[in-house]
Amino acid sequence: MSAVMETSAGVEEGRTGVHAARTASAGRIASGAGLQVERVSKRYGSVHALRETSIEIPRGEFLTILGPSGSGKTTLLTIVAGFEHLTTGDLRVGGRSIVALPPEKRNFGMVFQGYALFPHMTVEQNVAYPLMVRKQKGPDAVKRVKAALDLVLLDEPLGALDRKLRGEVQVELKALHERLGATFLFVTHDQEEALSMSDRIAIMRDGRLEQIGTPDGLYEQPANRFVADFLGKSNFIEGVALGGDADTTHYRVGDARFVAPACGARADDTLLFALRPEKVAVSATSCGGAHNEVAGRIRHWSYFGSSYRFEIETSALGCMTADVPAWRGLASPRTGMDVFVQWERDATCRIAAD
Repeated sequence: MSAVMETSAGVEEGRTGVHAARTASAGRIASGAGLQVERVSKRYGSVHALRETSIEIPRGEFLTILGPSGSGKTTLLTIVAGFEHLTTGDLRVGGRSIVALPPEKRNFGMVFQGYALFPHMTVEQNVAYPLMVRKQKGPDAVKRVKAALDLVLLDEPLGALDRKLRGEVQVELKALHERLGATFLFVTHDQEEALSMSDRIAIMRDGRLEQIGTPDGLYEQPANRFVADFLGKSNFIEGVALGGDADTTHYRVGDARFVAPACGARADDTLLFALRPEKVAVSATSCGGAHNEVAGRIRHWSYFGSSYRFEIETSALGCMTADVPAWRGLASPRTGMDVFVQWERDATCRIAAD
């Protein structure tokens, strides 16, 4: 995980990434005068690490850059912070280009994945260093250092924490973002971290921006197969349109027939749908045509206390994954058990192939 945040001379209004508080805190994100990444590219010889990426980050936003290794997310972060020079494009804060400014003049705070501390200094001296650079000394500086240490002092980065403690620290970081009132640009490869902490998520692949949006917007309406597969887990259903009406699209996969929300498809169009595992039901009995349904057999299952995860082999759609709450799941699941996989019409989302 890495992060960069604007400090006093830059963007100063903040808001938490907690989804439940999104509406209440929306007023604290100001439009305009934030950070603009304009068609930024970075080449290392013949290698394109970043390809004409444009993102506008409003004041006070918590934006997470998410992507696999080599997607360009860390390159983008270090270019914004000033530790790497861009090849083409521009960076603007409040409408003013900062490309020519060195890192120490950009007023960004950088949180590295590693410790990135001065080994010859104490913890307090490391924390006080940015104040010293700005020639802030005396009792006020000591007070600010103590206040910062009261906010956070982690022995290990989040990646080294166990699952429970990691979740607790994520809550603290969101509270810290609220308290600092700064714009956060956060880089991670952890999807759950991105979903739980962000106002918006920008998903990158091969140096390009694939899609940007709110966590729930990206999760429920991924643009393509890569986004749907990278942000969470999905079942993919490829079929052929049979027609439909204003509300419903009818399609087939082989001899099986299914329905999905209307998506503007014409007869014989090839369609690709994403179906999240938690929107799939598993039953020992048929629903009698009330929903989309295929017959299958449990190939593997896992119990997680609050839920079951089933891997089910079907003849119509291949292997499907279902995440079912334990209290409403099968009474006594077992490998090889014959079951029915069911989902409602509105559970699927049409996506692009790539």
